[in-house]
Amino acid sequence: MRLQEWTYLAGVFCLVACYDNLSRRRTTTVTQSTTFKSDTDFWYNATLAIDGLTNTSDSYCSHTGTDQVIAWLQVDLGAYYSIHSVKLFYRNEEGIWRPYRFRQFILDVSGVPVTESITLNRTRCFTDNTSAPEVPPDVISIPCQHTARYVIVETTYDAPEDDPVKGPILEICEIEINGCEIGKYGDDCISCQGCQTCNIESGKCVCNNTHYGPTCSNECSDKCTMKSCSDETGFCVFGCRSGYHGNRCNIACYACQSGCDRITGECIGDCPVGMYGFSCDRNCNNYCRNGCEKSSGLCNECVSGKMGNFCNTTCGDDCGYGCDQTTGNCTERPEWYDDRPPDTELRYNSFPDSPFILYIVVSFLFMSLTVNVFTVTWIVCPNRFKRREKSNKGCGDSSINSTSIIRQSTVYETADDNTGYHELAYISGSSHYDEFQGDYLDPCSM
Repeated sequence: MRLQEWTYLAGVFCLVACYDNLSRRRTTTVTQSTTFKSDTDFWYNATLAIDGLTNTSDSYCSHTGTDQVIAWLQVDLGAYYSIHSVKLFYRNEEGIWRPYRFRQFILDVSGVPVTESITLNRTRCFTDNTSAPEVPPDVISIPCQHTARYVIVETTYDAPEDDPVKGPILEICEIEINGCEIGKYGDDCISCQGCQTCNIESGKCVCNNTHYGPTCSNECSDKCTMKSCSDETGFCVFGCRSGYHGNRCNIACYACQSGCDRITGECIGDCPVGMYGFSCDRNCNNYCRNGCEKSSGLCNECVSGKMGNFCNTTCGDDCGYGCDQTTGNCTERPEWYDDRPPDTELRYNSFPDSPFILYIVVSFLFMSLTVNVFTVTWIVCPNRFKRREKSNKGCGDSSINSTSIIRQSTVYETADDNTGYHELAYISGSSHYDEFQGDYLDPCSM
């Protein structure tokens, strides 16, 4: 049966159950890199590739110009669609023309037009590797299950059969892009179940890069880099943010200064001083000086008076200045070391000259106390001596005792007559204050 008859039967079958031919939608447009004009002024426009006619004779096909370095034909669907497959009809006239110009073409889909993209930024659906003298089939169906807006056929192949004509040429008679609107699947393009987009054949939900699960209802962890994860497992695609690990980046690194391995959680680099272990979650021995080894916890150094790999053994009693960390042999007194006992190192480590300062402070306090004692004695003793002198005089004169009561009662009456009381520089005779004191206290009892 001839190819045209098979094509006709396939068309009849698709009327019953087939994906939509997106090339025939009103929103679809087609362009090509250049357009060839025949000697009879016939233009082989790109629109001939989407007119619905699958005849592969010359006049039914689009045709790019000659003497170019690249040739392409692009179909713009006008919006994103779920594509299932692409079918190409290339020029082939039995006994007259073979599709040798069709060798080594590529088929890409993209979200941006061919004039704004390069092949590395597109999704490749097919690459033809036919070499001369072989030719590819003139009708070929290519699986291409992707969501895209642009479908691009491109070639840079310069067929030797065209000599002396140079440059790649495309002669596409028809391009059928089979698929459905986004959110539909199957031959009848029925709606996806429980999600916005799904596999165009199976109906299985296809999530965007920030959701996962059977219905794309699960959100990727915000600890994932770019919050991107596998639509099936939820595993982070581009790794974890710093400070987290695990397939879903939901486990925090414990005490890692420079983050941790995404899969194992092992800390990258050194642990903070005083910590060790796979995740830097274990404490070094308190007697370690300058921390300990990350993997084993072995002390880098021991404080004075301790020895052993973990500094958990005390040096001998006869080691006045510590001992060797490995052998336990007593160490000699360092030149800078003072006479403090070994167990005071931690207390005085930050201020090794503190005993000297203590001596100075104690000396200053002793001197201050001595001065204060002499000062108090100087203030108190003169009055005591004065009272003792007056008492000695009173004991030799019995008239004082007999008149003490009278003087006590008249002390205030005679105050004005005692001119010595008003002298500031010198008091002549005894003052009323002295008389009062003498009358009030028995001087002979002192």
